Amino acid sequence: MLKRNILLIISQLLILSLFLYPGSTARTAFAAGGSRYFPETGHTVQGKFLDYWQSHGGLPIFGFPITDAKPEVDPETGKVFLSQWFERNRFELHPEFAGTEYEVLLGLLGKQLRGEAQAADPAFTRTTALYNPGIARDKQWYFPETGHNLRLRFLQYWLENGGLMRFGYPISEEHEEVDPETGNVFLLQWFERARFEYHPENRPPYDILLGLLGNQLKNSGKRLELSWKIGTPGYRLYKAGKIAFDQWDNLYLSDSISNVQIFTPDGRFQGLIGGPGSNNGQFYGATGMEVDATGNLYVADMSNNRVQKFDSQGNFLLKWGQVGAGDGQFSGPSAVVVDKANNVYVTDNYNNRIQKFDSQGRFLAKWGSQGSGDDQFSYPKELAIDAQNNLYLADGENHRIQKFDSQGHFLAKWGNPGSGQGQFNWINGLAVDAQGNIYVADTIIVEAEKKSFGRVQKFDSQGRYLLEWNGRNDPDGWFYTPTGLAVDKQGNFFLVEGSESFSRVKKFDGQGHLLAQWNRTGTGEGQFSNPQGFTLDRAGNIYVADTANQRIQKFDSQGRFLLAWGSPGNGNGQFGDPRDVAADSQGNVYTLENSVRVQKFDSQGHFLSKWNLSRVDAYSVATGIAIDRQDNLFVGYAGFVLKYDSQGHLLQKWALQPYSGPTSLALDGQGNLYVAVLGTEACFVLKYDSNGQLLTQWEEEQKSQVMDIALDSSGNLYEIINSPAFVYIQKKDPNGQIVYKWADRSKNADGEINALHGSLALAVDISGRVYILDSTLNRLTKFRQP
Repeated sequence: MLKRNILLIISQLLILSLFLYPGSTARTAFAAGGSRYFPETGHTVQGKFLDYWQSHGGLPIFGFPITDAKPEVDPETGKVFLSQWFERNRFELHPEFAGTEYEVLLGLLGKQLRGEAQAADPAFTRTTALYNPGIARDKQWYFPETGHNLRLRFLQYWLENGGLMRFGYPISEEHEEVDPETGNVFLLQWFERARFEYHPENRPPYDILLGLLGNQLKNSGKRLELSWKIGTPGYRLYKAGKIAFDQWDNLYLSDSISNVQIFTPDGRFQGLIGGPGSNNGQFYGATGMEVDATGNLYVADMSNNRVQKFDSQGNFLLKWGQVGAGDGQFSGPSAVVVDKANNVYVTDNYNNRIQKFDSQGRFLAKWGSQGSGDDQFSYPKELAIDAQNNLYLADGENHRIQKFDSQGHFLAKWGNPGSGQGQFNWINGLAVDAQGNIYVADTIIVEAEKKSFGRVQKFDSQGRYLLEWNGRNDPDGWFYTPTGLAVDKQGNFFLVEGSESFSRVKKFDGQGHLLAQWNRTGTGEGQFSNPQGFTLDRAGNIYVADTANQRIQKFDSQGRFLLAWGSPGNGNGQFGDPRDVAADSQGNVYTLENSVRVQKFDSQGHFLSKWNLSRVDAYSVATGIAIDRQDNLFVGYAGFVLKYDSQGHLLQKWALQPYSGPTSLALDGQGNLYVAVLGTEACFVLKYDSNGQLLTQWEEEQKSQVMDIALDSSGNLYEIINSPAFVYIQKKDPNGQIVYKWADRSKNADGEINALHGSLALAVDISGRVYILDSTLNRLTKFRQP
């Protein structure tokens, strides 16, 4: 109650300040006082602003001044304040609060930069309280005012450095996002007045740094800057690996082999530990995890050849190990388990042994050697422990399970190579339930079909085969080769599949019936599965070809879901892999399908008409669609461009020889058509008039591909180019001169793109905002230009 009353009083004072400030007195209210010139940026800070800067954190909190003080209109209220910009924020002078701590207030830069995201972005939309029962309640607050959680180290920093007065309320959940100033990815959280970034490589208090929001607003950088995204949850699930549970059935999931993510049992993101590196709390290969009875987390850090221990709040406690073959040394530790006495067992892969330690990392025992006999191993990978402290080891290249007691005495073994019952092909997951049943995840190979499938086999504690499932004939339960396996207290088991292009977690009961799953794809409103194309209509509404979900989704200009239509099939209003979509001057929507068909709908998704394209051959598919101001349709198909009127009558057809393609189409305001094509060694953009006469062409980077093109209202050309080195976005003026390039060597944090295994589509709205549809990450992202 005390916390809520304090917050209420402060918020009322802040609101009152917005109405009382007399902007006309801004210049005289800036009292004379001390002055400091900063040669680093060439600006001076003086008077009340200097007092505030010095007494509230100075350079680490606010950075250098990047302007002098002058009256400015506050975009949040429309009022005039004497203001001064710093690298990380903006100071506003409020003389009506003279003599109080509210005389200088910080600008609402967080809301100014990410206000659009609050309408639709999953990380910014209101959510419910996420309380972890293993963490003290005073370390996890929920703010109903904005519908967001603030927890652990971010909460501690917020409280210790000014709280609501300085930073405002949280307006997002924790999530990973690229910093446009540096191009680096951080776990961060947005507030009304600031952005917190987590830097585990730094010692407190510098493990939390404030984003350079002043620079972002006043000095645009070289990257496109994120406005919002739709289509994905507010957490990163990129290359999922191993999985473990704590005593409250929270999930710990290693992802991208460099961090550990924490989820509630129903899949809601709760936090993240680590990042790539070799410092304390960082990983190069988080390949095995276990949580003890008190909530401490042990991680086998494979490439760093060590084990790290964290408390229940994710704070680093200790580490042990280095590369070698001696006691307490490792060569590729891959799995870790903890017994009831908190002894820790670690598989030492390339040394072909198991090592035992106490909870402080002190060496106790070891057993195993290279070979195929009892108590011998060949690439021991997975490890599990039962209620009696018996250990089960996946003996990788021997294709078997071995069982030991806690002292390392051999008890039993079973398995041999193959896809039959009790046989194994490269075990990737091992778990034991409360009844002592053993679950083993591996791969079965069907030679006749030239296919492989993931499967799980279940055994009793003596190794007797009980049952198996692979979901081969069940599209919901089916899975690829699993990467991790764990069992909760209720006997449900969780299976992880992880790759750069596809990661998900599936939950099954003990008989193999699918209960739930979550990943980057979805079938709900605002979720996508392999989306291939999109368009903006003249009102700014967005239509997305949600290809694998066989539907079209419509959003407003803020990314808010409006409606969806379509289902699998060949009938009217049904789809066979819609690839692209376009809108005419009347708001009608045209869809282009892989089956080489165009369908026409009104803006509410009601079917109007359809027509088939004349097939060039049995294998070609249509690749893009564009509409000019006269509502003529241009369709890219094999090596041709087809031009239709709005009723589907073919008006013209021209070949693109000697080029193959096209890969994408775009139209300018004069009706000229731009076509991206592939040549022998390079890609090209060809410019035609509306009758198919070639006007000019540009050659792009050698051995690259133009994935999509778009034009803005000024005739500037935007291209997404997939080069051998990385993907980049390029802007050219109407004369073909490059205005800027934005390179992205990224994976999938917010503000990044990923074209490793999919496609990217591009559009630009009337305000010059850039939209990118990413089929790999199943999301649509809106950016501000530099």
